Parts: sequence; C-alpha cells; structure tokens
Amino acid sequence: MSDIHKGCLVESIAGRDKGKLFLVVGLSQERASIVDGDLRKTSKPKLKNLKHLRFVSDNMNQRVLNKIETDTKLEDAEVRKALRLFLSEEVNDG
Repeated sequence: MSDIHKGCLVESIAGRDKGKLFLVVGLSQERASIVDGDLRKTSKPKLKNLKHLRFVSDNMNQRVLNKIETDTKLEDAEVRKALRLFLSEEVNDG
C-alpha cells in the first residue's frame, strides 16, 4: 500500500515533470491530484497515476494542511511558499 495521502509532498518519478515536487490535494483509488502552485495551479491540478509518484514527506505547513482537509480554497502562493520552505529545510538539514 502507498504512503501517499492528501496533504503530503510527492516527487514525480515519470513523465515530463520527473524530479519535481508536488503537493497532493486530492486522491482517488489510482490517481492523485497534485499541484505546485507554479505550472500546476490549484485551479487545475494534475491527475497523476500513483505508480508515477514517490512519497517524500508529511512535513507540511499546518495552515496548508487544514485547508486541504477542509476543502477550503488553497492559494497558489501558499503552495509555492510551503514547497520553498520544505526545500530550504532539506538543504539546511542535509
């Protein structure tokens, strides 16, 4: 079973967006709706097969998580900021 769930960070491991980080905003049986706030806006998330995603982290901004869980409108700027913060923490930790 996959660790991928709403609100987690994933990396694309196949396709044109291979190697990019995304936030999971929706989930069905075999696909995830993913956004990065830049090329994939919250208004039009990309549907991606779960086989083509790798779980990265649960370490996400609590405000962003709350919005995802309550289906409140999530702004692209919030997604970009959350991804940027995660990447800067990874650089500082590693």
